[in-house]
Amino acid sequence: MHNTMKEVAESEFYSKMTDQLRNDPDIQSNLKRVLGSHSHILMVIYALGSIEYSYRSQYQLAIALLLKNDFSSWIGEIEVFDPMFSPCDCLVMEELIL
Repeated sequence: MHNTMKEVAESEFYSKMTDQLRNDPDIQSNLKRVLGSHSHILMVIYALGSIEYSYRSQYQLAIALLLKNDFSSWIGEIEVFDPMFSPCDCLVMEELIL
């Protein structure tokens, strides 16, 4: 997972996305509206898929974890759920404290 996170963090896609989240006035306005009086939002991910068997799932989870790290001022906890999680997936999620 750490290698995938490193690859995503160094990608042009992630750089552009985080730049937009930080600097786009419309996005900032919508974030303030969604947060309201709350200090953080809960990120919920349904149907992530098995990170043991799917690279797509690994990349999606990497993006979520990086966003939580980079925007900890407004992203609180992350909850993930998929009925297809393998026992290995569950162990990884526990280690990542999700």
